[in-house]
Amino acid sequence: SLLAFASTVAFAIAKLLAKNQMTPEIKKRSNLDAANNYALLTCCSASVLFLPSLLVEGRPALAAFNAMGSAQPQFILDLLRCGAFYYAYNEMGFRVLDMLSQVSAA
Repeated sequence: SLLAFASTVAFAIAKLLAKNQMTPEIKKRSNLDAANNYALLTCCSASVLFLPSLLVEGRPALAAFNAMGSAQPQFILDLLRCGAFYYAYNEMGFRVLDMLSQVSAA
């Protein structure tokens, strides 16, 4: 949908901005390689978005989860697997972007 597309574009812009901000001096001083940088951005994003997401989607999500019945454990496992693969995919994107110049990334 349109929101998913906007999210993808915003994330790509965030990756490029993070790359531009991470000069070699800053990387060395703060010990932020590509993987650490992605982890930091993920933690910041999660802390900013957790409360609004909970307020908007909390009750409907909990109702849907409770309606799943015996499928809840499998859903939790699938959700954790999906999150781990998504994180690994995007971390790899950060690592590759770290190896490229700004011209190559564009």
